[in-house]
Amino acid sequence: MDENIKYWFKGFENGIAHIKQQERELFFCECSKNCVNRGVLNLYKDLYKKVNGDMDSFFEEMNGIENVKSEIVEPRKKYYVFFKECTCSLHNEGYVNSPFLCECSRQSIIYVFNSIIPNKNFDVEICSTILRGGNECKMSITIND
Repeated sequence: MDENIKYWFKGFENGIAHIKQQERELFFCECSKNCVNRGVLNLYKDLYKKVNGDMDSFFEEMNGIENVKSEIVEPRKKYYVFFKECTCSLHNEGYVNSPFLCECSRQSIIYVFNSIIPNKNFDVEICSTILRGGNECKMSITIND
């Protein structure tokens, strides 16, 4: 690990802690797109095609993805997705440990769903995360018609 880069990211952590939530959302929206477009987006697009657009089946199939589980809370409306480990390289490589980084994960989920189902609106809420002290990351996803 490059100590100079690690030192720089301490300033990054301090910076994201001082910006308002709306600005953080805009910032991490762009970061999340870069990350998701590297391959995860195609995984979810393929899964969506596999189940012919059936959202309940989509979330059931997510249970087959390593370190991911899902739960149907309200059929065709509300779901939970659980990530058993943090998948962010910035965190896993020791550069960023701020819970504000989890906004990037939330934005990633929004981007994925807007990409695979562009005619729907989604609310994504962070319920718990590893960086916030949880044992796993839990996101609530609600489809708004």
